[in-house]
Amino acid sequence: SVVFCTDSTRIVSGCDDGSLCVRSVESGKQVCEPLKGHTSRVWSVALSPDGRSILSGSEDRTIRMWDIDTAATADEPLPGHSDSVCCVTFSPNGELIASASRDKTVRLWNASTGAAVGEPLQGHSDEVNSVAFAPNGEWVVSGSDDRTLIIWEVRAGTMLGEPLRGHNGQVNSVAVSSDGRNIASGSSDHTVRIWGKRTGSMLL
Repeated sequence: SVVFCTDSTRIVSGCDDGSLCVRSVESGKQVCEPLKGHTSRVWSVALSPDGRSILSGSEDRTIRMWDIDTAATADEPLPGHSDSVCCVTFSPNGELIASASRDKTVRLWNASTGAAVGEPLQGHSDEVNSVAFAPNGEWVVSGSDDRTLIIWEVRAGTMLGEPLRGHNGQVNSVAVSSDGRNIASGSSDHTVRIWGKRTGSMLL
């Protein structure tokens, strides 16, 4: 996984050795020592909306938050998942974190305190590979090895409608349009599909 920093002069990448590397876009060279804290490969990295923090999810089942300028991490990672953390993301206002895991759940966290928000979101029958916030932060969508997408209401922690079905392979990636009206999904069935959020219908 890789993400640009807000100033577009640096990128942060997650590595198989459990570290994160911060590199100069201009030179390609590392601008600081690797960020070390995870004990296994880093599957996902995300940048906070204010550009100050980097989030990482790892095969070691934990989530860590890092200060992008000091390369410091919080003393304790966010525990809770019982299997690899495949995807992490910030809410648009930076107040919440969502994570997707091979333990078949999506979890929500308070970005300031690291405390879990509500119970794990359970509805998928297989590994959850990806999660994305809506632009208004009121719902998230997740994609799973069970070939479905699920839309979750953040405040209530409940499913909105039935799972979205149409793929013939695992759903590896999900994204929400900037107006919140449509969802895109990428699958191992070699297709990308577009869904209407309001109706749950497949548009493409």
